[in-house]
Amino acid sequence: MSKKLAVETEMVRSKRKSDGKAGMGAPDPAEFGLNDPEAILNAMNRDERSLLLYFESCLVNHRGMLEARRMNETDFRIAKEWTARGFVQFQRRPARDIVGSTTVRTHEVHLSEEAWELAHIERRRRAERNQPKGARK
Repeated sequence: MSKKLAVETEMVRSKRKSDGKAGMGAPDPAEFGLNDPEAILNAMNRDERSLLLYFESCLVNHRGMLEARRMNETDFRIAKEWTARGFVQFQRRPARDIVGSTTVRTHEVHLSEEAWELAHIERRRRAERNQPKGARK
């Protein structure tokens, strides 16, 4: 991590902690004047990054439909905040679309361009972390 990125990341974490927003969803880049997606991802906690990747995989594999039973209270709180910010669009599917379905996909999600960019970067970072040591370049 570059020194500039480390400083930006620490600034975001400190500000979020002092505002009582630590662990409250992706930091708003406009609030911090950040342009670096790496700094935004580094300021997100593990739950936030995991939820972002869950949303991304549901979009790719299930047309944006997801199983709410795989989410906990924290995930719903983060999703609500992200929706209010326009980072994602998260909502419950109408009952008529769920009844008689063979799956229990009760909610749907759509990502903003910013969310897609961050998900792509985080997916790559996770893949690199999970590769066997001998397979890394």
